[in-house]
Amino acid sequence: MKLKSLLILLVITTVLAILSTLMLRPNTADPPKIGALLLPDLPVNAVARIHLATLEERVALVKGSDVWQVENRHGYPADFDKISTFVRQFSKLKIGRSFEGTSEALARLQLVDPAQAEADPSESGTHIQLEDADGKRIASYILGSVRSTDSGSGGQYLRRSDGNTIYLVDEGFRFLRSSPAEWLQQDLLDIKEAEIREVVSYSAGETQPLFEVRRSAKGEPAELVNAPEDQQVDPTKVEQLLGALAPLKIADLAGERQDPAPPMGDRPHLIYRLFNGQEIHIYPRKAGQDDDARFELQAIVTYQPPPDDSGSATAEKPAASSTEEAPPAQSATETDAADTEIKKAPTPEEMAALTADLSARVSGWTFLMEEWQWKSFITQVEGLLETKEEAPPQPTS
Repeated sequence: MKLKSLLILLVITTVLAILSTLMLRPNTADPPKIGALLLPDLPVNAVARIHLATLEERVALVKGSDVWQVENRHGYPADFDKISTFVRQFSKLKIGRSFEGTSEALARLQLVDPAQAEADPSESGTHIQLEDADGKRIASYILGSVRSTDSGSGGQYLRRSDGNTIYLVDEGFRFLRSSPAEWLQQDLLDIKEAEIREVVSYSAGETQPLFEVRRSAKGEPAELVNAPEDQQVDPTKVEQLLGALAPLKIADLAGERQDPAPPMGDRPHLIYRLFNGQEIHIYPRKAGQDDDARFELQAIVTYQPPPDDSGSATAEKPAASSTEEAPPAQSATETDAADTEIKKAPTPEEMAALTADLSARVSGWTFLMEEWQWKSFITQVEGLLETKEEAPPQPTS
C-alpha cells in the first residue's frame, strides 16, 4: 500500500473514532430547574410585533408610531392593556417540568404546529411569535392544552416551535384568542348620562327632528319635548337612550376606514349634545336579516362652544339681591377645591383640540355592535312611549 493511501485511511479512521466518541458520550447538560423562568432574557421592551395563529384564525399586532394596532383589521388601535398583560405574563412563565415529546405526546397535548400540512384541529395548538421592530424573531412557541387538576388549571403545555422539548409552565392562557376582533380597542366612547344636555333624532334627509329629549340644566331630569298627550313616556327607555354612550363598545369592524368620512345626512341619526359643547352624531344601521343581520354604527364628533348659561364652569352667576339670604361662607379648603375644579375645566380651544383627536379616531369607520347595545339607539319616538293607562271609572252613588 502506498504511503499516501495509508495516510488517507488513517485520517478517515481518526475522524470516525472522534464522531463515535461524541455520539456515544452521555448528555451531561443540566435539565431546566423547576421554578426557573422559561424565558429569563426575553427583551420585553423590544417586542414590536406579535403573531398568534391557530388553524382557524390568526391575528397580527404591530406597534405603530403612536399606538399598537391590529394589522389585519386595517390598522385599527389595539387594546394596549391586553397586549401588555399578555407579554408580561409570557415573560414570567416558570417551568414546572420538562420532557422530550414524541409525536404521540405532541398530538395528545395539542402541540402540533397549526402551520403543519394536514394538521388535525384536535391536535394543533396556538403559534405565538414575538418579533422586534425589524421583524427579527425574539421568541416562537406552540401553546398546547391546559393541564387540569381537581383544583382547576394546573398550568399549560408548550414547546419551542423548532424543538420537541415539552414544558409545563405555571401560568395558563386558557382565554387567549387569535381572532382579530378580540384584540381591538373595544371602548369607543364613555360619556356619562349626566353630561348629556339633549338627544335629538332625525329621519333620513330631514332637518325637522322626530323627537327631542332635553334637560333644562345640569342635574335636572331629562324630558321628552312635546310628548303626545294620549301616551306616556317610558322612563326606562329614556334612560336607555341616554345611557347608550356609557360606555359604547364595539364588537368588530365592518371594513376599511373611509377617509374622508362620507356624508351621512341622508341616513337616520341621533345627535347627543353635551354640556361641554361636544356633539356626538350617531348613525345606526341594520344590515341583513335574521341570522345574517349585522348591527352597524358610524359616529362623528363635533364641537360648538357652549353659551355661558349652559352649565359651564366659567359661567358668571348673577349677584344675590339685598333681600336674598347670603350663602354660607366657604372654608379655605372648599374654596381651594372649587378653584381647582374651575381651573381644570378645559378652555374652548382645548376642547376643540380634544374633539379633533376624538373625531380622528372614530370618524370614517363602520363599527359592528352587539345587538343589545345597538338597540339602545332609539330613533323613533314610539320607542320612548307606552300606552297611557286609563283611570278606572268611578262607581256611581
